[in-house]
Amino acid sequence: MSGGRGSLLFSGPLRDDAVDACLDGELRELLCLCFSDECFRRGRYCKEAPQHRWLVRDEGKLVAHCALHEKRVRVEGEFFAVGGLSEVCVHPGYRGRGLVREMVAEVADWSQERGFSFLLLFGAEAVYRSSGFVAVKNLCSEIVRENGEVVCGATTAGMVLPLRGTRWFEGGSVYLIGQGF
Repeated sequence: MSGGRGSLLFSGPLRDDAVDACLDGELRELLCLCFSDECFRRGRYCKEAPQHRWLVRDEGKLVAHCALHEKRVRVEGEFFAVGGLSEVCVHPGYRGRGLVREMVAEVADWSQERGFSFLLLFGAEAVYRSSGFVAVKNLCSEIVRENGEVVCGATTAGMVLPLRGTRWFEGGSVYLIGQGF
């Protein structure tokens, strides 16, 4: 995504491994302003680094951000590629302008082109419903016991945006593979 809306410049995807020290500082400053989580004082993510980032700037100033983790879910032995959205934020002075909706649309288009079945996030339903996300309650962390048995570690309420005409899985557990984000 690149282009502008007024003085706003949208860019992405940017690989996280291409983030330099200057951008790292800008990201941490915006994330600390938007979230109360102490992890952003130590770094630009909490649990694991995302693969991609989308940015919005106004006259050079970073005013909005969205990260994407390339993940997979498993349902009844079948695997599906999902994009996990995290650190979605907008500077308080720029809220109410539809920036989240625009970033999510760009991320969804990019993800769909790459074969992802869903976008997944953990956030406020009131914020993301207008972007097409729906709440789900059957997402769980996958734990493999010593005997090889796979169990649901913790069921989590999340939100999903189906891509490519895919429908979310009703009933049963949907296992998020790997570390949470």
